[in-house]
Amino acid sequence: MDDLNAQAGVWVLGPAGLRLCPEDETLTVSAAFAQERERLLELPGDAFPTDEIKAVPSARDLLAQAVERGEPLGRTVRALTDLLECYGVTELTAAIADAMTRGVPHPNAVRQAAERRRHAQAEPPPLPVALPDHVKHRDVPVRPHKLDDYDTLMESDHDDC
Repeated sequence: MDDLNAQAGVWVLGPAGLRLCPEDETLTVSAAFAQERERLLELPGDAFPTDEIKAVPSARDLLAQAVERGEPLGRTVRALTDLLECYGVTELTAAIADAMTRGVPHPNAVRQAAERRRHAQAEPPPLPVALPDHVKHRDVPVRPHKLDDYDTLMESDHDDC
C-alpha cells in the first residue's frame, strides 16, 4: 500500500500536475491547486477510519489470486462481505480454507464450502434480515388483553349500540 501511495504521489506531482488546467489554460493543474489550497476546508479533528479492517485475514490470499485471474475485486469483496455477515468469521475462515485447498479461489466456491459445512452440521440456512431501525423498534412483544369485557357488552340489553 505504501508503494502505491508513493507511486500516486509521483504521478500527481509529475504528469498529472503538469497538465494544463481545463478551466484556465494559462495555469497548470498544480498551480491551480496551489491557488485553491487557501480556500479548502480544514480537516476535522477525528479522521474518518480508512484503515483496512482485517476481520478474515485468510481472505488476503483469495483476494490476491482473484486479482491475478482478473476478477473484479469490488464484486469479490462484496460477496465475501455478504458471506461474512451470514456465516460469521469462524465459518467464513473455514470456508475460505476449504475453497483454497480445492484450488478454487472464488466467492462462489467459498459460499458452497460454507453451505456444505452448514449442511454437515445440520444447521438451518442463514437468513440475513436487514430491517430499518424504525421497523426493529416497532416489533415489540404485545401482551393480549382479556376479552371478557366484550362478552359483558354483548350480555347487556342496551339498544343504543
